Amino acid sequence: MSSQIVNNFMHVNYLLTFKGKMAYLFGVSPTFLYFCRQMMKQQYTLLYIFLLPCLLMVGTLCACSGDKKQMQQQLLSLQSKFEKGTLSSKDFSLADSLVRCYEGRENRDEALSLLITGDIYKTSGDYSTSLDYYLKANKVSENLDDLLLQIWINRGQGDLYFEQGMYSECIEYYRKSYAAALQRRDTLRIALGAYSMARVYMIKNDVDSILFYLNQDIELATKINNDDVLRAAQSTLADIYTQIGEYYKAEALMVHDQRDEHIWAYWHLAQHHTDSAYWYFSRIIENKPWKTKVEYLPILAKLEEERGNREHSLSLYRDLAAAKDSLQVHSQVEKTRKVKILHEFNQIKQERDEAQEQSKVRGIAISLICLVVAIVALTAYSAWKRYREQKERELTQERLLRQEEERIRHQSVRQIEENKQKIAQLEQQLAEARQRNDIEAADRIRLDAEMLTAENQSIEATQRRREYALKEFQKTDIYMKLKLHSGEEDVRMSEDEWQQLAQHLDEIYDDFTHRLLALVNMTDVELKACYLLKLDVSPIMMSTLLCRSKSAVTMLRKRLYEKITHKDGTAKQLDEFILGF
Repeated sequence: MSSQIVNNFMHVNYLLTFKGKMAYLFGVSPTFLYFCRQMMKQQYTLLYIFLLPCLLMVGTLCACSGDKKQMQQQLLSLQSKFEKGTLSSKDFSLADSLVRCYEGRENRDEALSLLITGDIYKTSGDYSTSLDYYLKANKVSENLDDLLLQIWINRGQGDLYFEQGMYSECIEYYRKSYAAALQRRDTLRIALGAYSMARVYMIKNDVDSILFYLNQDIELATKINNDDVLRAAQSTLADIYTQIGEYYKAEALMVHDQRDEHIWAYWHLAQHHTDSAYWYFSRIIENKPWKTKVEYLPILAKLEEERGNREHSLSLYRDLAAAKDSLQVHSQVEKTRKVKILHEFNQIKQERDEAQEQSKVRGIAISLICLVVAIVALTAYSAWKRYREQKERELTQERLLRQEEERIRHQSVRQIEENKQKIAQLEQQLAEARQRNDIEAADRIRLDAEMLTAENQSIEATQRRREYALKEFQKTDIYMKLKLHSGEEDVRMSEDEWQQLAQHLDEIYDDFTHRLLALVNMTDVELKACYLLKLDVSPIMMSTLLCRSKSAVTMLRKRLYEKITHKDGTAKQLDEFILGF
C-alpha cells in the first residue's frame, strides 16, 4: 500500500507547468570587422597584421554569441522535462554540457543546469553525486535569492533522502521547500509541499499531522482548480481513513477508477468483504510488474484460503515464489542497468574533461600565437615607422641643403649679374671719358671695371669651390653618421670629428664659424649646437650628440637666440636664423 502512495506522490510532483520568457541575446556588432576589412582595402598591411589577433578573438566571441540562444533553448527544454518528471539518462549528455558552459557564471542558468543534472543522477540511483550537484545548485541559488529555485532544490534533496529512508533528514528539506512556497505565495507548490510533508508523517505514523497537511492540500487544490493534485490528495486521505477505521469518510473521498482500486481493495479487506476485496486485488495485479505481484499475491492467496479455495491458494503461493524469483532477477537486471548508466555517465564526463583540457591547451596556444603575431606586428610596425621617420629626416636634410645651395647660387648669380650691369655702365662711361680725352677718369673707370670683373670671377670660383666642398662633405663619415644613425641613442662624435665638421661648414658657408663668433662670444656647446642646426639635425639627435636632454637643448636654443639678437625669442626662431645665416 505504501508503494502506491509513493506513486501518487511522484505523479503529483510532475504536474508543474512551465511559464516564462527568455531575454533576447544580442550578437557581436560587425562594425569592428568592417573597419578591419576597410583597412585591408586601403593596403595598411602592417596594421592589418596587427589586427589579426583581434579578428581571431572577435571570431570566437561571434561563435559563442551564436551558441547562446541555442543553449538557452536546450536549457528550457530540459527544464520542461524536469517539471514534468520526464528526465532520463538520455538527457545526461546535454545537461552535463550545459553545466560546463554555465560554470562559474553564478546565475540562474548555472543553478538550473546543476539542479537538472542532480535530478538525473538521482533518477539513475547515484545519490552521492546527485547530492553534490544539489548542494552546488543551492549555493548558487542562495546568492540569487530565487525562491522557485530554492523550492525545487530543497524538494529534490528531500526526495533524495526519502528514497534512501533517511526520513529525519528529508523532513527538514521538505519544510524549507514548503516555507519558500509560502513566502512566494505559490499555491500549487504550497499544495505539493503539504503533500510531501504528509508523506513523511505517514512513515512516522503521525496521524494528526497527516490529516492536517492532506486537508490543506485538498483545500488548496480545490482553490486553484487542479484536479490532478486534488485527486491524489483525496486518494491518499481516503487510504489514511481506511487504515484508522473511518470507512464512511474514506468512501466519501474515493471514486471508482483505476487510481483508487488499491484503496477500494484495502477498504473492503478491512471490513472483511472477502469477495469484493479479492475482486479488486485480482484487478490490481493484472499486467502489473513483479514488485506489485509480490506485494498483493500473498493477500490474494490468504483470501482464497479464507474462501475455502485451498488449491487455488496454493497455486497463488507458487505464483508468489515465481514472482519473487522474477523480481530478484529483475532487480539484478535493474542494478546492472544502473551500473551501466553510471558507467556511461562517467565515460561521458571523462571524455568531456579531456576535451575541455584540450580546449584549454588550444586556447593557450591560440593566445600565444596571437601574442607572437601582435609582438611581431608591433615590432615590424615600429621598425617601419622608424625607417620612415629616418627617411623623412634624410629627405628633409637633403632638401634643406639643396635649398641652401640653391639660395647661395642664386645670390651669386644675382651678384654677378649686378656686377655685369655695373661693368656695362663703366664701359660706357669709359668710352665717354676717352672721347673727352679725360685720361684720369678713364683710368679710374677701367680699374673699377677690372675690380668688378675680378669679383665676378671670384664669386664663380667660390661657388664652384662651395659646390665641390658640399659634395665632398656628403661623402664624409661624419655626414653619413648624422644621416644614417639619426635618432639612435648611442651615436657620439669625437672632438676630431667636431673639428672636421667645423672645417667643412666653414668651407661650404664662407667661414661660418668666424662669422658666428663675430656676432657674439659662444661656448663650445653653443657653437656645436649651431653646427647641428645648420645641418638641420633633429632636436632628438642634437640631445644625443650634445649629451643633453631634449628640454635642455630647447632651452639652450632659446637662450642663444636671445644672446645673439638681444631680444626675446623661441628655439624655432634660432633654427630659422642659423639656417639663413
